[in-house]
Amino acid sequence: MICIAILAVIAAIFTPFVALVVGICALVVFAGLGIKARYDEFKANNGRSPGWGEWAGLVGLGIADITGIPQIVEGIVGKRAFSNGHTLTDFQRGELIGGGVVQLAATVAMIAGLVTGKPTVKPGDIDLKPGEEVKPGDAPGDAEPGDAKPADPAAVRLQKLNELADKLEVDFKNDPLRAAYETEVNGLKAKADALLKERGTDPAALEQTARDMVKARRDLGVKYKDKTPEPLRDYIYEMNMQRYGDPLGPSFEFLMDKYNGDFMKIIDASTRPNPDINAFMAGFRKWLLEGTHGDKYLPADNQPRQVIPPPPTEPSQRDDHN
Repeated sequence: MICIAILAVIAAIFTPFVALVVGICALVVFAGLGIKARYDEFKANNGRSPGWGEWAGLVGLGIADITGIPQIVEGIVGKRAFSNGHTLTDFQRGELIGGGVVQLAATVAMIAGLVTGKPTVKPGDIDLKPGEEVKPGDAPGDAEPGDAKPADPAAVRLQKLNELADKLEVDFKNDPLRAAYETEVNGLKAKADALLKERGTDPAALEQTARDMVKARRDLGVKYKDKTPEPLRDYIYEMNMQRYGDPLGPSFEFLMDKYNGDFMKIIDASTRPNPDINAFMAGFRKWLLEGTHGDKYLPADNQPRQVIPPPPTEPSQRDDHN
């Protein structure tokens, strides 16, 4: 890749004829280096020097390496030429193929520049005196201040919202805030058992226990949603509205319909956190970018504003069905 970069610079700076002459000389040097590298690799893999026929193959490969084609072929096959049966790892194959493709593309571009290109800077284009510096606009093709096109607002908005999503998207299941929430939800099982023991299991007592447990679960939801950064919290509210018709999640009435009035199932459900919160949160980035959802988190200059969760609100201050 270094040799291609050097040849590309030659093609850009010199006139086509001079670039062609200098480029040919550089190619000879690079071919020699490629042959030497192939020879060293042969000895390392085989423990001996190559024979005449092998020498011919190494010379051809060393020269062809400039184009990147041998690397592509060897990556596809999974073995280096004359490797004495040594196979390549998947990483090595991918590295050879990727590097070969890039080198081949650069070679084609370099040849096109040598054959048809014009020098970027010709003698006499810039007349500098000792101590002077090149200023914008001195060299042909240099842009004057103000020539740059203004950035596309939609593209800038998309970039900034993606940056915001990058900061907020985590492994939610193992996030400390989520872990604390799930610990408290699981702890509701002890409260439910205590209420069942105290009140008994007649229908009226079961209904009251079920209502109390749903409220306790929703109060925990309020507590931890208030600690969640705003964009994530807004996403959770909207998803809950779509699923349950309530931003805080399933209400007592929703659970009555879901479990056909089975109070014990409602009590049990109130003590179980969502087992796959990552799947629930998987749509956050798409939601943030779609429509105008993300605009409220970007001020006028399209820079993400600092997202700070508000002070926690005591659950007792919130209505169950808000």
